Parts: sequence; structure tokens; C-alpha cells
Amino acid sequence: MGKSKAAANDQAKKPDFVTPEYIAQMRALREAKKAAKALERAANPIEDTDLAFDTSFVKRPLLKVPFGNGTAPEGLSFTIMTYNVLAQTLIRRKLFPTNGDALKWRFRSKMLQAEIEHYMPSVLCMQEVDKDKFVTFYEPLLKRLGYETAFHHGLKKTHGCCIAWKGFDVEERKELSLDDTSDGKPRPLRNTGNIGLGLRLRSRAQPAQFFVIATTHLFWHPEGSYERVRQSSILVEEMTGLAVDACPVFIAGDFNTDVTDPNYRCLTSCRPINLNEEDRCVLKRSIEYPFAPQDVDEGGDDDDAVEDDDTPADDEVGEGAGPTKSSFEDMTLLPYSDLVKRHEERCPERLISLYATKYTSVHAENAHQHGEPAFTNWARVYRGNLDYVFVLDRGDPSKTNDITRGVSCGGLLRLPTPDEMPTEGLPREGLYPSDHLAIMAQVTLTSE
Repeated sequence: MGKSKAAANDQAKKPDFVTPEYIAQMRALREAKKAAKALERAANPIEDTDLAFDTSFVKRPLLKVPFGNGTAPEGLSFTIMTYNVLAQTLIRRKLFPTNGDALKWRFRSKMLQAEIEHYMPSVLCMQEVDKDKFVTFYEPLLKRLGYETAFHHGLKKTHGCCIAWKGFDVEERKELSLDDTSDGKPRPLRNTGNIGLGLRLRSRAQPAQFFVIATTHLFWHPEGSYERVRQSSILVEEMTGLAVDACPVFIAGDFNTDVTDPNYRCLTSCRPINLNEEDRCVLKRSIEYPFAPQDVDEGGDDDDAVEDDDTPADDEVGEGAGPTKSSFEDMTLLPYSDLVKRHEERCPERLISLYATKYTSVHAENAHQHGEPAFTNWARVYRGNLDYVFVLDRGDPSKTNDITRGVSCGGLLRLPTPDEMPTEGLPREGLYPSDHLAIMAQVTLTSE
């Protein structure tokens, strides 16, 4: 390591707590690195590869769910898609070392646009939407396609969650910080900046039909099970509060929760929630885990950022990645057993995963534990199921084809099997533009 670089690293050593001085120092270092890279690119121009890049993508069918009596239910039918589109500000070459130009926004954006235009869901929930890309790309694209949009991001986050819809009117909107400790909410392990966004929508074509749709992106860390249980309990409680007259509640998003995570059990188990010994060990270990400052988000050091067009450097390394002095510092951390009990009490109705309930009937060879698909995330470092479309369990179905009272599922977007995927992780040119795969369910509101 050169002397000057070593000195710079010493000066930028992470403090115990993020300070304004440290933030300014990190910004200055980032600007110097960006300036140096710009000079290097100007001195060594490369040929434009736009014409050579394959922006096509894998088109997947909507698999029709067989109905018990052979007759499709009557009511309001529409599709709900959830898609983690991979924030450009979180892309680091060390996480995607073999993905080449598929990481560059000018290529990925064309593939993302083509996917959205192909599937055209009635309601689209997206996570990891870059703040700047929402303004310059997603919002104009969706508006051109006839959608209205809502966007929300966490404090000091460079990306957030978006809901887009067409054919519905918004009756109420809720933006939620999952770090919130007001009104007796349990304290978090740390500030994460994770959020929830919810809407109550009413159909323009059938005004008697209305429902709640919410999306989220929960804490990402593999050892963050305690925090995910805490966040999901707040999310479900708050978003079900948007419902009136026991209307359907759908929650779709990236829960960063596989089927073995205690959070999956807390979300989907019939009440009371019964944790097994492994769940208890996972939650205990999660409380004791020494999270590092950079563990707040899934990106990393700006040294490894993918430079592309007008994508800004990820400020979260400097501003949001350290343990900041917070209002909850003096609060007592709730024991995990009490946290689960609170979840059970505040969220007495479990969530039902539409894929877990129906995917076996349409693609049995790819339905795995709990009936979920093998994966919704196919990255180099992790491959598994993290994304879900849930519906609140309103009790025993009153009609033959309902999965819960007033809601039936008529179709699910097919997920590829592992042997249909590339050896290396996503995104991949000509295949998929994100490391996650979109999932989509066709639902019908059958209540009169």
C-alpha cells in the first residue's frame, strides 16, 4: 500500500459513531476518487458497446391455477407483482465480479423497461428503486404506461420502495419508518432505514371493491432475524390498520426472509406462534451478533462501485452506515420471546403466501419447502426465496375457490428451476436485469 493511500485510510478510519466531520471527510475522499476515475476514463476511452449488448430477457408465463369446481370465480380480478430491481447505488464489482456490462445502468434500464412493458401488472411493488432513477426513469416510464405511482425511502437511503397502479383510486396512504419506536414499539437493534409503504385502493370499474396493498424491504443481514421479526410485526400491524370493513390486505415485497428464518414462521404460522429450538437459537444469536457499521445496507465501499452514466456515489457509506446516536439508546431491548409474543398479540391474523398455497398445483417440480419456489434471488453469494406476495388471513373461505375469505388466486408467474439458470449469479445479459426475479399473482376479490 502506498504511503499517501495509507495516510488517507488512516484519516478516514471509521469512528465509533458517525460524526459530521467523518461524513465530510468521506465525501471529500469520494469526490477525489470520482475525479481521478473521470480523468482515467478521458485518457483511455473505450468503444461504445450499446449495439452489441443483448437487452432481451426471459419471458415467463402466468401459470393458471386450477379451480376446485372448474369455474373461475366472479369478482374483481387483477395482478400484483413484486420486484426487487437492484439499486444501482448498491452494485459493487466484488459482489458481481463476472457480470460485466449487465451491471451498467444504460443496459439494465432497457431490460427493466422491457420486463415491465411485457408483464404490465395491475399493481406493481418495487424495492431498491434508486431515488434519482425514480425521478429520471421509473416515474416517467410508468406514467407513460398509464400508471400512477407512490415512492418512499428511508432516512439517508439512496433507494426506496415504489407502488405503481392503474385502474384504482387511492383512498389512504401510509408511509412507515421501521426504525420508529413511538407508541410503545420495541426498539431496534440499530437504525437500518428500512421502511414500509401502503395504500388503500378502490376499483374505478367496480367501486364496491377495495383493498390494501403494501410493500417493504426488510433488513438484509443474514444474522438479522431478530430485527426482521421486529420490523415485520410493526409493518403488519400498521398496514392492516389501513383496512376498513375487513377488506383484503396484500403485502408484497422483499422480506429478506427465507422459509427457515424465524420471521417466516412468525408471519405465516397459525396463532399461537410456536418457535422451535432452532428458531430460538437463531434469534438469540441475532441479538448478540456484533453488526459492523457497513452492515446497514447491502452495498459496500465506493472504491468498488460501478461507474455508469449519472449514477451518484452511494452516500450510505458515509452517512447511514455507522451506528448513530439514537433516541432508543436508553431503551431496553425486548427479549426475543417477548418480541414474538408482541407480534402474536398485535398481529392476530397470520399472512398467507400465495405461492406457498398454490404453486404446487401449477409447478410441482419447483415447489419446495412450505410449497414456495426454490428461489426468487439468484446471486453469486446467495440463492434462495426472499420475495413474497402475502394476503392477510381473514378466516375460512366462504366460497369454493377462495384461499381466504373474499380472495382467490387464479394464476402465478412461473419461476425457473435451478437447472434453467446460469452457473454464475444474476444479473445477466439477455436473461435477467436484477439479481432478484419478479413474482406475480393473479387474484380475484370475490366478496360482494
